[in-house]
Amino acid sequence: MENEARKSEQEKKAAQDMVAKYRRQISETPALLSLLYDADLLPEQIVTMRGAVSMAAVCIAYNEGLHAPTRADAGTGDRGGG
Repeated sequence: MENEARKSEQEKKAAQDMVAKYRRQISETPALLSLLYDADLLPEQIVTMRGAVSMAAVCIAYNEGLHAPTRADAGTGDRGGG
């Protein structure tokens, strides 16, 4: 029983260490904070590695989306004709 409690505390610590890497991005990005709130993935709610990985994935995907090319960048212009 004591071993399980220690393991749980270790997991919680590891999860919080992972979460720490994204705190600044989250606090500086209201839309991301709102998204994490809706998904129940706020940093202070994370107590497992699964939660930490899920939160990190959302942060990474959000950031990638900000830097993804838009339709205008990809060129949706004319396809032939004239």
